[in-house]
Amino acid sequence: MSAAIFSITESIYKKGFYIIIIAMLRPIYWLLTGYILSRNIERMNGCLSVADVIQRIYGGISGKIITIAAVIISLGMLAAQFTVLSDLLPASYKLDILS
Repeated sequence: MSAAIFSITESIYKKGFYIIIIAMLRPIYWLLTGYILSRNIERMNGCLSVADVIQRIYGGISGKIITIAAVIISLGMLAAQFTVLSDLLPASYKLDILS
């Protein structure tokens, strides 16, 4: 909490008065978001994933498209992690695998 207060104080010092207005309007944003989400939460009852929610709202094949997109993104993130790990492990343990 204190980090958020220091961050807002620093932003006010650097950017001026409009940051105060934005900081004061943030609770109104939370209330509006809560009101909108609470009205539509019944439509999401029984859904386990974003794909289930999309399929229930838009129907048809949309849930399968979202699932395929999520798998592709997850595989890309996993490949990036393996790439970074393959660079970090030899440097950390002074291993020279290629020689």
